[in-house]
Amino acid sequence: MRYSLLLLFFLPFLSFGQTNLFDSIGSKWYTTSGYYITGQNVTINSMTYKELLRSGQPDFLNGEYVGAIRYETASSRVFFVPGMIAGMPNETEFLLYDFDVNLQDTVTVFNDLTGFSQPTRVQVNSLSTVTIGSQQYQKVGVEGVDQFYPYPPESWQFGTGSSFGVLNPGLTGVTIFDITYPTLICSELDTIYYHNPDFQTCINDLGISDVLLDQLNVYIRDHQIVVEGVEANKVQKADFVTLSGSRFPVRNIIPSDGGFRFDIPEQVRGLLFIQVLTTKNNWISSKVFVTD
Repeated sequence: MRYSLLLLFFLPFLSFGQTNLFDSIGSKWYTTSGYYITGQNVTINSMTYKELLRSGQPDFLNGEYVGAIRYETASSRVFFVPGMIAGMPNETEFLLYDFDVNLQDTVTVFNDLTGFSQPTRVQVNSLSTVTIGSQQYQKVGVEGVDQFYPYPPESWQFGTGSSFGVLNPGLTGVTIFDITYPTLICSELDTIYYHNPDFQTCINDLGISDVLLDQLNVYIRDHQIVVEGVEANKVQKADFVTLSGSRFPVRNIIPSDGGFRFDIPEQVRGLLFIQVLTTKNNWISSKVFVTD
């Protein structure tokens, strides 16, 4: 018996008694790109998963099946089987999360934003705990290994997932332009287990998240960047970022018809990326080429 107790002591403490949304029916994730809820058990390749449904409404009605998720207790890892890949039915399993990690560990994960078509490597840069109610949860900070562009930071909370949303681990390590960043607002299972402090409530109208490249027009006129498709009063801040990663904040956002404009810094030339943070706490990116 003494040896059994010693073995239990060295297992990850988060495996015991913690609420785990990945392994529960009725778990909910509220994000800026949709609302997700776990359904009944399903069997795929002799393994037991929970259905994962996506809805465009916070009441979770008319949920669409997007795949199946499972938590593996022995490894503290989370796996996902997308319902479709490139329009075809799928039964291939992909790794979403590994919570049994140490500092500087590198983890290869997959995400929905890339259609599970390419692996993403992230490295653990911080480990901490957060207290929710009477329980403590592991928080894992990660950063991209192969990225060349400074994306917003990412963290994983045990039992909840990425700060980008349940199906989007590793976005900090993916090169993404001209689309909004998904953001996790809340997660719950009877009780709130994660709440992004940038949002007052779990409910988001998803409106600004629908602004994509075909709706966002960015061009240069009279040595100014003109952005059409997002009103100036819906912008918190904007930055220029060079290919080398240097960041230049926009100092003065000027309202204009259908959008806003701002001056181009004198010291920047070549290919630039524009990052706009909206009042919905979504990031919108685009790119321009600045010549003399």
